[in-house]
Amino acid sequence: MKDQFFSSAECGKYLDGFAAQEQDTLSELADVYEKSQALGFVAGRDTLLGDFQTRFIASNLRFNSSLVEFKEKLKDKPNLLSNYEYNGFSRQTIDDTSKKWKAILNSKKSKPIQANIKKFTWCRIAAVGAGMGVNAQFPSDYVQRASAITNTADIGYFRVKAESGEYGKSVGTGNKYSEPKTWAGSRFFIVHASFKNLDTESRQPFEGSLFINYNGKDYEFDSTEPIMLEGYNMWFRKINPLITMKTKLVYRIPDEIYGDVYWRPGRNPTDTKLWVGNVEAAK
Repeated sequence: MKDQFFSSAECGKYLDGFAAQEQDTLSELADVYEKSQALGFVAGRDTLLGDFQTRFIASNLRFNSSLVEFKEKLKDKPNLLSNYEYNGFSRQTIDDTSKKWKAILNSKKSKPIQANIKKFTWCRIAAVGAGMGVNAQFPSDYVQRASAITNTADIGYFRVKAESGEYGKSVGTGNKYSEPKTWAGSRFFIVHASFKNLDTESRQPFEGSLFINYNGKDYEFDSTEPIMLEGYNMWFRKINPLITMKTKLVYRIPDEIYGDVYWRPGRNPTDTKLWVGNVEAAK
C-alpha cells in the first residue's frame, strides 16, 4: 500500500531480478488470484480484497465501484462459486494455482525474495481493487448468472419456494420400513419445498423435476421416491385457499454427477426453475 505500485500498473517492479520465465509464471498465477478474489468479494466472502477496501477507504483512495455495485446486487442471492466455471477459470484452477504459487515461494531461500513474491501478488489484487487491469470487471458474468437465480416464484395457482436442499446416502426418515433402499452408485437429493395456494378454491400441486448441470449438460430427474410418511411427497393431495403446505421431495441421483441443482415444480407453463443448491462429487 505504501509504494502504491498497484495504482500505476508497476507491480512488476517487485520481480526485478527474477528470470523472465519466473516473471511470466507468477503473472499467470496472479491473474487467477485476481479473478478468485474479485469473485469472492462480490459473493460476500471474506477476502483479501475486502481488507483492501477497508484500507482504501481509510487512506481516502477510491475503491472499484463496479465490485461494490456487484456485491450489493448479489447480497440476497445464493453463492454459486463452488461450481462456477468461465473461460477456463474454475475451482480446480484456483487449487492448481495455489500449489504452484506455494512451490515457487518455497523454492526461494531468501526471505526478501519471498516477501517480494507476496508483495507482487498482493499488489496485483490491490490493482483490481483500484479498478485497474483486465480483471477489474471479471465478475460481471458471474453476477449476471447469480442475479437471475431465485428460489421462490408464483407458478400456476401456487407461490412455490425451494427452501433448502440436502443430499446423502440415506434420507433419514426415522422409519426403517419407509426408508428408501440404498442402491450402489446412487444417493438421494431432498428438496424442502413449500406450496401456498393463491387461488380461491382448493388446488393440487405436483412434484416436478430435479435438474443437475453436469459437464455442460442438464440431467433431469422426474421420479420421486415413494415414501409413505407424513411430510414427504404430494400423494395427489389438494391444498385449500391461502394455505401453505410444506413437504420433502426425494429424488434418487447417481454418484457420478455433481454441479448446481435446480427444481422445476410441476404444472409449470413458464418452465420456471428454482435454485436448490449444489451437489459435490461423491467421495
